[in-house]
Amino acid sequence: MELESWTAQTIPECFEKVLVRNPEAPAVVSGGRTVTYGELAREVALLADALLSEGVVPGDRVALLLPDDIPLIVGWLGVLKAGAVCVPLSVEHPEERLRSIVSDAEPKTLVTHGALLDLARRVRGERGSIVNLDRLPAPRNQVAERLAITSESYAYLLYTSGTTGRPKGVIQTHRNLLKNVHAFSELMDISSEDRLVGLTAFSMGQGVATMFVSLLNGATLYPYNLRLAGLASLTPWLEQERISIYTSSVTLFRQFAGCVQAGVSFPHLRIIRLGTEELRLADVELFKSRFPRGCVLLNCLGSTETFNYARFRIDHDTLISDKAVPVGLPPEGTTLSILNEEGNECREGEVGEIVAYSAYLSPGYWRDDALTADRFRGEGKGRSYRTGDTGRRLPDGSIAFAGRLDHQVKIRGNRIELGEVEHALTNQPGVAGAAVIAHQDGGAEMALMAHVVTQLPEWEIRAYLRSRLPDFMMPSVVRTIDALPLTPSGKVDREALRRQKVFVENKTAFPEEGLLSEWEMAMAACWSRVLGGYVPGLHDEFMMVGGDSLKALRLFAEIRASMGVMFDSSDVSEAFTVASMARTAETRTEAPQVTRAPLVLEWNADWNFLVRVQAGDEAHPIIIVPGGWGDETEILLLAGVVSALQTSRAIYAVRSRAMDDDWPVAGSLSDHAAAVLQELRPVIAEKKWTLIGECVASAVAMEVACQAEAQGFAPEAVTMLDPLTPPRSPWIEGIEGKRMEVPESEQIKNAPDKVRNYYRLMRNSPVGRIRSDLQVILASDAKNSDHALEYWGQCTGGQLHLRAVRGTHESYLRSDGAETATLLNQHLFGEKNHAVRA
Repeated sequence: MELESWTAQTIPECFEKVLVRNPEAPAVVSGGRTVTYGELAREVALLADALLSEGVVPGDRVALLLPDDIPLIVGWLGVLKAGAVCVPLSVEHPEERLRSIVSDAEPKTLVTHGALLDLARRVRGERGSIVNLDRLPAPRNQVAERLAITSESYAYLLYTSGTTGRPKGVIQTHRNLLKNVHAFSELMDISSEDRLVGLTAFSMGQGVATMFVSLLNGATLYPYNLRLAGLASLTPWLEQERISIYTSSVTLFRQFAGCVQAGVSFPHLRIIRLGTEELRLADVELFKSRFPRGCVLLNCLGSTETFNYARFRIDHDTLISDKAVPVGLPPEGTTLSILNEEGNECREGEVGEIVAYSAYLSPGYWRDDALTADRFRGEGKGRSYRTGDTGRRLPDGSIAFAGRLDHQVKIRGNRIELGEVEHALTNQPGVAGAAVIAHQDGGAEMALMAHVVTQLPEWEIRAYLRSRLPDFMMPSVVRTIDALPLTPSGKVDREALRRQKVFVENKTAFPEEGLLSEWEMAMAACWSRVLGGYVPGLHDEFMMVGGDSLKALRLFAEIRASMGVMFDSSDVSEAFTVASMARTAETRTEAPQVTRAPLVLEWNADWNFLVRVQAGDEAHPIIIVPGGWGDETEILLLAGVVSALQTSRAIYAVRSRAMDDDWPVAGSLSDHAAAVLQELRPVIAEKKWTLIGECVASAVAMEVACQAEAQGFAPEAVTMLDPLTPPRSPWIEGIEGKRMEVPESEQIKNAPDKVRNYYRLMRNSPVGRIRSDLQVILASDAKNSDHALEYWGQCTGGQLHLRAVRGTHESYLRSDGAETATLLNQHLFGEKNHAVRA
C-alpha cells in the first residue's frame, strides 16, 4: 500500500484488516501461551468496552500500568480502540516518577491488574478511576465500528527525560505511527511468517515500534523478559523460537553478542535492527563474526519526536571506508539537512546539527508550547525538528553520526537529560551543588558520573536517587567533592570534570584475602569485572555501587561462565551483596570453577600507557600487553584471565593509546616500545618481573623484553598468548622459501587511520631476539602452528615452550579462559615442562 493511503487510516482500522485476513494466526507468544489475532481482538474489545463504560471519550488520556507482556499489548490496543490517548507507564520506574507523569497527563482512568493495584492507587492519587484488567465488567457492546477519531488524532504520549527535572510528554498521532510502521515494513520486507522478539519495554519508543510493526503486519510477537529469563538464555531461546527479526539498543546487542558461543548458527535470524545509540566499527565486526551471512544489520537513528529518520543497511560484504558507521539516508516522507550555527547547510564533511523535515513529525510536547516552538518550526511537509544530534554528510550523500549537541546523552538506548539527574541531586537535603557527565564505564559502554558537593555518604545519595529516578538514569559513579570547578564566565567547567575523572574510583576497602572464603573471592571478582574494576565490599549492595538492571544480567552471565553457577532475577533482590550471592552459589555446586582475585583497575595521572590491574606484591610484578586495539575493553578481557592466576603479585597492563585522538602513533615499533619501557622502568627495575603479550601486541611485548634485556633488567619470564606472527622478520627468510604473510582483516581496513597505523606498525615490524625462555600459547584452531614454532623458536636463545589451549582466538580468553589461566599458572608458578627445544 502507498504511504499516503496507509497513513490515512487509524491504528484500530489497520489492526481490523489484519484480523480479517487470518484470525487464527498467532499474534503473541509468551510464557508458553499463544494468543491468536482473534483471541487478542476479543480481549481488546472487552477492554475498550469497559473504558467506554467509565465515560472515556475520544481524546481522553488513559494510563497503562501493566507488565511488558500480553496484558500491556491488550492495554495499548484497547485504549486506541476506545479512541483514547495511551499513556504507558513503566512498572520499573520509581513511584515518584510515575506520579509525576500521571500528574502531568491527567488521565481519565488508569488500567492495571491485580498485582499492581496498590501501586496504581498510590500513583493515581485523587485523579480518575482504575480499571482492573483481571476483572472487566460484562460487555455492553458500546464500541462502535467507527469512532470519532481520524488518522490525525492523538494516539499516545511517551514521556522522556526533561531538563527541568520533570519528564516531558511527546505526542504522537495515529498517522505518524503508521508512517513509521510502513517505513520499517518496507525496509525489512516483513510478512506474516516473521517472528519478532520484544526486548525493549512497550512503554519506550523502540518497543512501541516493534510491537506495532509486528501486529500490523500479521507477524508474531515474542516478548522476552530479560530480567526474569536472563541474558545467557537469550541465545538458545532465539534459536528455539526461530526468531527472524531482532531489535534492541546497541548496548544490549553488544552484551548479547558477547555471550554467543562458537557454533551457534541462528538459521532463522534474517534482520538485526539496532538503534538509539551510536553503532561502532567494532560492533559491525561483532555482527559479522557471530551471525550468518544471510543476516542483515540495520543501523537506525531516530527520536521519539521523529521516529526513525535515518537508516543504513549492512551485510557481511559491506565495506565501511569512513571512521564512523554511517546512519545512512532518510525513509520516504522525510528529508534531512545538516545545519551550522548560522542555520546554513554544512559542506560535505562539516559537522552540524541534523534537522529533520517531514509532515509526520510529532505535534509537539504535551502542555509545553514554549519547548514545542523552540524545537519545531514550519508547517506541513516543510515542518522541521531540530534533533540535537550532530552529523556530517559523506561523499555518497549519506550521514555519519557525530554526537549530541546539547546535554542529552544516550545510556543503554535511553535518552537522558543530564539536567534531570542534576535536578534530582540538588533537591536532596545536604547537597550544595551537582554536575553530571557521561563517561565510559571501564568497557565500551557509556555511563553517568555524578560530581556532588556534599558531606553525605555515597550510599545515602544513591538511595535518594533510586527512589526518584529510573534505573537507566542512575549514575554508575558518584564522587563527592568540595566545590564544582567553574569557567571564567561562572559556568560549571565540565571539561575540567572530565579531566579529573579516573578510570575506576574505589571507595570501598576490600577485606584482606585471608578473611574471604574461596566463594567470596570468586564472586567479588565477577562483580569487579561487571562494574568496570570497582572493588566491592562483602556487604555492598549491587545497586548502590554502580549496578543497574542490565549490569545485573551481565553479572549473572559472568557468574555462569566463570563459576559454573546459574543465577537469575528470581534469586536476588535489589539489595543483593557479594556475601549473599556467594552463600547462594555455594549451596548449588561443590566448588567454583575459577577463583579470580578482584581487579583494581586504576591509573596514575602521570601514566600514559600503564593501568594497574591488581594490587599486590610490587617486588614481583606481572606486565600484560593486550592485543586488539589495546584499549580498556581489551585490558578488561585479558585482565580477567590474568587475574585468575594463583598469585598475590601486582599486575599492570599496557594501553596502546591507538584509540586516543590526542596521542600520536609512534614512528616505529622500537620507538613505541622505548616509550612504554621508560614508563615501566620504576615498576620493573631491580625486580623479578613477568611479561605477557597477546595477539598482535606480542610484537610490542617482545620489543620491550629485548630493550629491557639490553638495559640490564630482563624479565624473569616471557609469554605470548595466541600471537600474530609478523609477516616480515630477518629470521623467516628462507624457511621453506615461504613468507608468513598475514592478510589485513576487513575490521582493520575499515578502522580509523590511527588504529590502522598502529596495527601495521605491529604487523610489519621485525621482532627482536631475547636470551631468556619463551612460552607461546596458541588457540587450538590456530593456523600454521608449524610456522609459528619455527618463527618463535628463532626469537629466543633459551627454551621455547609451545602449548595449545582449547578453543578459538575469540574464546580462549572468554569461555575457555579458565584453561588459559591454568597453563599460565603451570608455566609461571609450576613446573616448566613440555619444552620444545632445550
